[in-house]
Amino acid sequence: LLQKLMEKYSRVFMSFAGKQGVPYDDVEDIVMASFWSCYKGGYLEKMTEPEIKKVLVRIVYNKCMDYHRKAAPTDIAAMRIVRQSWIRSAIVLAMQWTKR
Repeated sequence: LLQKLMEKYSRVFMSFAGKQGVPYDDVEDIVMASFWSCYKGGYLEKMTEPEIKKVLVRIVYNKCMDYHRKAAPTDIAAMRIVRQSWIRSAIVLAMQWTKR
């Protein structure tokens, strides 16, 4: 199931992470770490695919925020911009998934 989800949604989550301001070189690492966290958390056995997608969006977002905190811990203004971008991106992702 993990491999299927990775093949199906990696590009979507990489685009999402890029929109959160993560540099292109680090996007794939964040997305793969997110899938691994989802697997280690046991979500794959407990949830349906739509529920797993929601969890993955949140995990990717949290990993992006962690990336920004480590990269520039004092840049609060940048964090606010990224947070606003997150809200817009999450709405767009939700709209795309409801069309499928």
